[in-house]
Amino acid sequence: MRNNKAITLIALIITIIVMLILVAVTVKTAVNSGLFGYAKNATGEWSRAQEEEKNLGNGKIIDDIMNEIEIPNATEKIGTRYEVIHEYFINGVLTGSMESSAFGFSGDVIDCKSLSHNIYMNREFNYSPNNTEFFVLKDKPEENVIVLKYER
Repeated sequence: MRNNKAITLIALIITIIVMLILVAVTVKTAVNSGLFGYAKNATGEWSRAQEEEKNLGNGKIIDDIMNEIEIPNATEKIGTRYEVIHEYFINGVLTGSMESSAFGFSGDVIDCKSLSHNIYMNREFNYSPNNTEFFVLKDKPEENVIVLKYER
């Protein structure tokens, strides 16, 4: 019984020594890697940002921000939504369709072929470009409907 206590005591001492070595290595690594320097820099940056936030009301920061903002004029593009309808035909008979929506800007040119989705119901279809291969987006979303046809 006494022999077991001695082994347990020796194991405890060895464990404590290993833990002290690990702590020493960890502290040395933290100091040498500049971890504390990064923390000090982050504190400084946080203090500077807090000071800028306090000055927000007196116009110092607002003037800087306003100089960076681009104010749109009437000639710039307007954001608009467009719908793409995929119609799938087998032997000339419509067998199904899918719809999706996307966002663009008025005046954007949409390449219809790039929107094609040739797989429907685990079947491969061939995209058949109708009258237009390109579509120019308009300001009004209801005018932006692209119908793509596929045949099998």
